[in-house]
Amino acid sequence: MAFTDHCDLYGAIHETGINLIVNHIMMQRPSLFNYGTKMFESNPGLLCTPVNAHREVRKRRNPIMTVQPPLPIIGAAGTAGLDYCFQIAEFRIDFHPGNQFTLPPELNPPLAAQTLALKLRVCGAIACPERSIQEHFGEVVAVQFAELISPREIVAGTFAGVKLDTEAVVRDDTFALLGRPQCFCIDVYATARMEVTGTGNNRKLSIKLEGLEIVDLQPTGLENSLECYLVSVLRIGILPRLRVALQTVTFEIGNAISLSVGPTPTSGFIPNNPAIEQDQVKVFINVGV
Repeated sequence: MAFTDHCDLYGAIHETGINLIVNHIMMQRPSLFNYGTKMFESNPGLLCTPVNAHREVRKRRNPIMTVQPPLPIIGAAGTAGLDYCFQIAEFRIDFHPGNQFTLPPELNPPLAAQTLALKLRVCGAIACPERSIQEHFGEVVAVQFAELISPREIVAGTFAGVKLDTEAVVRDDTFALLGRPQCFCIDVYATARMEVTGTGNNRKLSIKLEGLEIVDLQPTGLENSLECYLVSVLRIGILPRLRVALQTVTFEIGNAISLSVGPTPTSGFIPNNPAIEQDQVKVFINVGV
């Protein structure tokens, strides 16, 4: 049976193609997937995972990461911070029946019908300063509050036997304490499906999150709290903005011809549109003249 027996146009994209495109974007625009403070930008060898940037990115001196301000230290009145980095080292998508990766038991494998899965490997680090530096900067902050001295006047000098470079350490009047990166990597899995709501020309396509799991993070309460936060961000902040109107669009061709293009209604022949099956996303479209 031809794909267009019950529609006028048919299109599909395979999971392998999507993963290939994502990998290409990660190489061409690494700054969308790698974030950190100025210290990590100046010393990329300290990142938790090497940035696999295309040679043209480095040749043209395009950024390989997005620079962020130091991580604030609570109680330091916004004057002290820590260097850190955050990287998405892996991004893969898997369509039903699922063969790109194995879902954790918490997400009830195998992948359910008309469902997709995502795998993210997230790596990060906080540059944790030595105890002696922490204690000396505590003294410095106390002096700053007592005498209202600018951070730029305080930091230049030597603390705990470490010579501090004012330009490297102080940025935007914020302390970035010298420290060694403490790296970690976690795997995040999610399952979702596409859902069509509404009727007639008011239908909308949305992505509905089914489940999310951070693998082997301890203690359990910390894992559950982070999962709850991520799920809330996705369901409340991100996914509602990704809804697409499934409307029939009409084009006027000259004075006598109009062309209408719209999604094929679901029926016994096309039960899901779009459909997630056979490692693909399939769409069925009707065209009328």
